[in-house]
Amino acid sequence: MAVSEDGRTVLSRRSATQSRHQPPLCGPSSKVTLPNRLLPPLPPLLSCRPCRPCRPGETLPTTAPSPATPAGDILSRGPADRAGHVELRSAEELRELLGPPHQLVIDKVRQRLTPDDLDLLGRSPFCLVSTSDAQGNCDVSPRGDLPGFTHVLDATTLALPDRPGKRRADTFHNVLENPHAGLLYLIPGSKDVLRINGRARVLTDAPFFDAMTVRGQRPTLALLLDIDEIYLHCPASLRRSGVWEPQTWSASG
Repeated sequence: MAVSEDGRTVLSRRSATQSRHQPPLCGPSSKVTLPNRLLPPLPPLLSCRPCRPCRPGETLPTTAPSPATPAGDILSRGPADRAGHVELRSAEELRELLGPPHQLVIDKVRQRLTPDDLDLLGRSPFCLVSTSDAQGNCDVSPRGDLPGFTHVLDATTLALPDRPGKRRADTFHNVLENPHAGLLYLIPGSKDVLRINGRARVLTDAPFFDAMTVRGQRPTLALLLDIDEIYLHCPASLRRSGVWEPQTWSASG
């Protein structure tokens, strides 16, 4: 990974000669290790605040909720008055406002899976898939199955099986126009959030489709992703929201 003169991270492309037919490394019931020859050195673990690691059991402060406004009042309003809105117009303005990212945040971005990543993928039953079409119209779709449903082919390639649904196929339509995709993996009850960005293709068959058969159903389609970057996301938002704390869950379900 290199940094250009304007401060943007430049990612190296995957070698076109690298094999895409490695044995599967991850699946619903497999526990695997990745060959050492595929692995880069493991980067240092990050706390959610670079200046100080979080203490065990610590929760980050939350803001008190504002008084609720009846939904009818909100939905019956006309177009919002935008007087007084101050909008950013450039990346330079944004960087001047926020300051530069911590070097550890830059260094944690990788281009290859590690054993820790495989463990997380093997435990995750759920991910969000972000794509956009040729015009930039965005979509985020949930994907879920038994823990380990993501099929790992090698250190830079993974596949997501498609399961029967409503047949909108928004993700697949987008990928056919624009291959760039982002995945965000979650594990219920865990602070670990794994982000993977890359270039996707839609497959109708491959030798590894049999390994993605669940409950007797072999997938008809799969999303194959060549990884460009991968990193663990800061867990601060999970702590602030209390999303995994049962006492915060709505009784209405």
